[in-house]
Amino acid sequence: VQELTSENASLRAELKAIGEENESLKASATALKQEKDALEGATVQDRRDLDELREFDADFVEIARKDRELREQLYESELKRGELLEALASEREKNAENLKRLGAKVRELLMAKS
Repeated sequence: VQELTSENASLRAELKAIGEENESLKASATALKQEKDALEGATVQDRRDLDELREFDADFVEIARKDRELREQLYESELKRGELLEALASEREKNAENLKRLGAKVRELLMAKS
């Protein structure tokens, strides 16, 4: 009986140790699950952030492309404007010369009539 009692006590102690180890393993498993969930959440957020960055990058590239196009259009417009201003100045010079000649002819006619 004493042997059985001793063996029973030993088995109870072993069972208690197994129970404590089981509780420790459950706590570790819970901690690991929480860590896994946190990492998965971070991964999901990282994916969202990456997607947002890709969208931003695509938007930035589109804005840069449009900016370049507008600059090219502005440059071409300024070139045409310069050409038109040169043509206008040339036309004004011709008109001024024609007016001088016309004025001289009018004076000649007036002098001839007098």
